[in-house]
Amino acid sequence: MIPTGTRIRDARLRRGVSQRGLARKLHISPGTMSKYESGDLRVAADFLPKIAKVLGVEACELLPVEETEREEGGTVADIAARVLVESWDRLPEADRRLVDALVKARSLHNGTNR
Repeated sequence: MIPTGTRIRDARLRRGVSQRGLARKLHISPGTMSKYESGDLRVAADFLPKIAKVLGVEACELLPVEETEREEGGTVADIAARVLVESWDRLPEADRRLVDALVKARSLHNGTNR
């Protein structure tokens, strides 16, 4: 498994951005950035898109990926979909109901009734 922190680090290095520089752009401490990259601290789901935007990549490119998926050439969208489904499957039923209610409320707010 290639974890999110490693994928963040790889994207950061491809952009030639220092860990300290990325932390500054995200308004977090360099220590927090280091913990994200090392896997000592989990990146919040709502913060991942902010990191991706600063790095100029899609958020799904920072999601964890199995080595075999990378080797098999799965698209980033395919990998993201699998991670999402696996995460959904691990959610307790009460949390699934809460997410479902939030999605329905958001759909109604946007005028797209599901």
